[in-house]
Amino acid sequence: MLRKLKQRKLVLPAALALALLGLILRLIQRNAGSSLWALALLSALACGFAALTARNLRPRSGFAANNRPSLFLLLELLAALLLAAASILRLFTLTGLTRWLTGLTGLAGAACLGAIAVQTISRRRPSPYLYMGWTLSLICRLIPEFRIWSVDPRISDYCFQLFASIAVMCASFHLGGFVLDCGKRRITVFFCIAGIFFCAVSIAGSMLASVLTYLSGLLFLCAVLWSVMAPPRRRRRPRPPAEPGEQPT
Repeated sequence: MLRKLKQRKLVLPAALALALLGLILRLIQRNAGSSLWALALLSALACGFAALTARNLRPRSGFAANNRPSLFLLLELLAALLLAAASILRLFTLTGLTRWLTGLTGLAGAACLGAIAVQTISRRRPSPYLYMGWTLSLICRLIPEFRIWSVDPRISDYCFQLFASIAVMCASFHLGGFVLDCGKRRITVFFCIAGIFFCAVSIAGSMLASVLTYLSGLLFLCAVLWSVMAPPRRRRRPRPPAEPGEQPT
């Protein structure tokens, strides 16, 4: 059973199923005003599944082994477009310093994420500064959001959004480590699975800009999870030397 947790074709659908169930429970909880116990237990289950999956993986720190070009990387391009749309909405709907801090840094982060996806698809190693810019944009969005959440100190209203933002930020930070060939595969997979769950839960009841943001984070984490959990490449066995007088095939 534990061997199956190394197969990305099973882990990613399982993570998405938990995320969908969490989204449904969150919608029911918000509409009915019921207790958070069921959702809290499901959150613990999702984090446990993430930890168990990560624990069964072998460490792998190189960039090429963890960022193989695939169609799933197109999800990162879509995530960048959604994040750019959310940032533009914030520029038009918010006011004051929050408007510029979340809007402009969001556009910069979307540009970094798009550049990372394009270079990875093109089999080029992205600059670590792109990952730094992408992570910094997430931090700049989290600071004003936390100030807004602190106005009404009911942690049940914003805890899932906070966990989602932290998971995406930590996953992007550790993903940048692979560029320097010192990435941490296990912790990256943990934050990807946990982030997929919390991003889906955070979509419930959010404004349009936030929905686009969390959906962007979900797609980004799905692409990263698929890439980092790729099976190791099989080494080709060298051909035996040809016998004297035998023509090589």
